[in-house]
Amino acid sequence: MRGKALGALFLVGCAVTVAQHLIKRERSALAALDAWIALLGEIRTQIDCFLLPIDEILQNTRLECFQAFLQGKKPISLAQALHATSPWLDAESQRILSDFVASFGGSYSEEQIKRCDLCLSALQKHRERISVELPKRKKLYLALSSCASVGLAILLW
Repeated sequence: MRGKALGALFLVGCAVTVAQHLIKRERSALAALDAWIALLGEIRTQIDCFLLPIDEILQNTRLECFQAFLQGKKPISLAQALHATSPWLDAESQRILSDFVASFGGSYSEEQIKRCDLCLSALQKHRERISVELPKRKKLYLALSSCASVGLAILLW
Protein backbone atom coordinates (compact mmCIF):
# COMPACT_ATOMS: atom_id res chain seq x y z
CA MET A 1 0.00 0.00 0.00
CA ARG A 2 2.81 2.38 0.85
CA GLY A 3 4.55 1.58 -2.41
CA LYS A 4 1.47 2.45 -4.43
CA ALA A 5 1.04 5.73 -2.57
CA LEU A 6 4.69 6.60 -3.13
CA GLY A 7 4.35 5.68 -6.80
CA ALA A 8 1.29 7.88 -7.17
CA LEU A 9 3.08 10.73 -5.42
CA PHE A 10 6.06 10.22 -7.73
CA LEU A 11 3.80 10.42 -10.81
CA VAL A 12 2.28 13.68 -9.60
CA GLY A 13 5.76 15.08 -8.89
CA CYS A 14 6.94 14.14 -12.38
CA ALA A 15 3.91 15.76 -13.94
CA VAL A 16 4.47 19.01 -12.05
CA THR A 17 8.14 18.95 -13.11
CA VAL A 18 7.12 18.54 -16.75
CA ALA A 19 4.68 21.43 -16.41
CA GLN A 20 7.39 23.62 -14.89
CA HIS A 21 9.73 22.75 -17.77
CA LEU A 22 7.08 23.73 -20.31
CA ILE A 23 6.45 27.01 -18.50
CA LYS A 24 10.20 27.72 -18.44
CA ARG A 25 10.33 27.08 -22.18
CA GLU A 26 7.52 29.59 -22.74
CA ARG A 27 9.38 32.18 -20.68
CA SER A 28 12.56 31.52 -22.67
CA ALA A 29 10.63 32.10 -25.89
CA LEU A 30 9.47 35.44 -24.50
CA ALA A 31 13.04 36.30 -23.47
CA ALA A 32 14.30 35.43 -26.97
CA LEU A 33 11.69 37.74 -28.49
CA ASP A 34 12.70 40.50 -26.07
CA ALA A 35 16.34 40.01 -27.09
CA TRP A 36 15.48 40.33 -30.77
CA ILE A 37 13.34 43.41 -30.17
CA ALA A 38 16.21 45.04 -28.28
CA LEU A 39 18.72 44.09 -31.00
CA LEU A 40 16.53 45.38 -33.82
CA GLY A 41 15.95 48.62 -31.96
CA GLU A 42 19.71 49.02 -31.55
CA ILE A 43 20.33 48.21 -35.22
CA ARG A 44 17.71 50.74 -36.29
CA THR A 45 19.25 53.44 -34.10
CA GLN A 46 22.79 52.73 -35.31
CA ILE A 47 21.76 52.86 -38.96
CA ASP A 48 19.63 55.97 -38.48
CA CYS A 49 22.18 57.96 -36.48
CA PHE A 50 25.56 56.71 -37.65
CA LEU A 51 24.93 54.88 -40.97
CA LEU A 52 27.01 51.93 -39.74
CA PRO A 53 27.06 48.63 -41.64
CA ILE A 54 25.54 45.62 -39.90
CA ASP A 55 28.93 43.96 -39.25
CA GLU A 56 30.15 46.95 -37.25
CA ILE A 57 26.85 47.23 -35.43
CA LEU A 58 27.05 43.61 -34.30
CA GLN A 59 30.70 44.00 -33.23
CA ASN A 60 30.06 47.17 -31.22
CA THR A 61 26.70 46.30 -29.69
CA ARG A 62 26.51 44.92 -26.18
CA LEU A 63 24.31 41.85 -26.40
CA GLU A 64 23.63 40.99 -22.76
CA CYS A 65 20.12 39.90 -23.67
CA PHE A 66 21.56 37.28 -26.07
CA GLN A 67 24.11 35.80 -23.64
CA ALA A 68 21.83 32.97 -22.54
CA PHE A 69 21.25 31.97 -26.15
CA LEU A 70 24.74 32.50 -27.61
CA GLN A 71 26.77 30.96 -24.75
CA GLY A 72 29.08 33.95 -24.49
CA LYS A 73 29.89 34.25 -28.21
CA LYS A 74 29.21 37.35 -30.27
CA PRO A 75 27.21 36.71 -33.43
CA ILE A 76 29.07 37.37 -36.65
CA SER A 77 25.85 37.88 -38.57
CA LEU A 78 22.12 38.18 -38.04
CA ALA A 79 21.69 34.71 -39.52
CA GLN A 80 23.98 33.28 -36.84
CA ALA A 81 22.00 35.06 -34.11
CA LEU A 82 18.76 33.72 -35.58
CA HIS A 83 20.18 30.21 -35.73
CA ALA A 84 21.30 30.44 -32.07
CA THR A 85 17.87 31.54 -30.85
CA SER A 86 15.73 29.39 -33.16
CA PRO A 87 15.18 26.55 -30.64
CA TRP A 88 13.33 29.01 -28.38
CA LEU A 89 11.34 30.84 -31.05
CA ASP A 90 7.96 29.71 -32.28
CA ALA A 91 7.11 29.37 -35.98
CA GLU A 92 5.65 32.87 -36.34
CA SER A 93 8.67 34.56 -34.75
CA GLN A 94 11.04 32.52 -36.90
CA ARG A 95 9.11 33.45 -40.03
CA ILE A 96 9.19 37.18 -39.22
CA LEU A 97 12.89 37.12 -38.35
CA SER A 98 14.00 34.93 -41.24
CA ASP A 99 12.20 37.25 -43.67
CA PHE A 100 13.96 40.20 -42.05
CA VAL A 101 17.40 38.55 -42.06
CA ALA A 102 17.05 37.46 -45.68
CA SER A 103 16.08 40.92 -46.92
CA PHE A 104 18.29 43.05 -44.70
CA GLY A 105 21.53 44.75 -45.69
CA GLY A 106 21.31 45.05 -49.43
CA SER A 107 19.65 48.42 -49.80
CA TYR A 108 19.78 52.09 -48.84
CA SER A 109 19.64 53.13 -45.21
CA GLU A 110 16.08 54.51 -45.46
CA GLU A 111 14.83 51.17 -46.72
CA GLN A 112 16.74 49.30 -44.00
CA ILE A 113 15.18 51.55 -41.35
CA LYS A 114 11.73 50.84 -42.79
CA ARG A 115 12.45 47.09 -42.69
CA CYS A 116 13.59 47.41 -39.07
CA ASP A 117 10.41 49.31 -38.18
CA LEU A 118 8.21 46.76 -39.95
CA CYS A 119 9.92 43.82 -38.26
CA LEU A 120 9.89 45.56 -34.87
CA SER A 121 6.17 46.26 -35.05
CA ALA A 122 5.40 42.69 -36.11
CA LEU A 123 7.56 41.25 -33.32
CA GLN A 124 6.06 43.58 -30.71
CA LYS A 125 2.52 42.60 -31.72
CA HIS A 126 3.49 38.93 -31.59
CA ARG A 127 5.18 39.40 -28.21
CA GLU A 128 2.09 41.09 -26.83
CA ARG A 129 -0.04 38.18 -28.01
CA ILE A 130 2.32 35.66 -26.39
CA SER A 131 2.51 37.57 -23.11
CA VAL A 132 -1.29 37.65 -22.90
CA GLU A 133 -1.46 33.89 -23.52
CA LEU A 134 1.33 33.01 -21.07
CA PRO A 135 -0.73 33.01 -17.84
CA LYS A 136 -3.42 30.92 -19.54
CA ARG A 137 -0.81 28.43 -20.75
CA LYS A 138 0.73 28.19 -17.28
CA LYS A 139 -2.61 27.19 -15.82
CA LEU A 140 -3.26 24.80 -18.71
CA TYR A 141 0.11 23.06 -18.35
CA LEU A 142 -0.30 22.64 -14.60
CA ALA A 143 -3.90 21.47 -14.85
CA LEU A 144 -3.34 19.00 -17.68
CA SER A 145 -0.22 17.46 -16.23
CA SER A 146 -1.74 17.18 -12.75
CA CYS A 147 -4.96 15.63 -14.06
CA ALA A 148 -3.08 13.22 -16.29
CA SER A 149 -0.82 12.09 -13.46
CA VAL A 150 -3.71 11.66 -11.02
CA GLY A 151 -5.64 9.73 -13.68
CA LEU A 152 -2.66 7.49 -14.35
CA ALA A 153 -2.11 6.92 -10.64
CA ILE A 154 -5.76 5.92 -10.21
CA LEU A 155 -5.55 3.62 -13.20
CA LEU A 156 -2.43 1.90 -11.88
CA TRP A 157 -3.77 1.65 -8.30
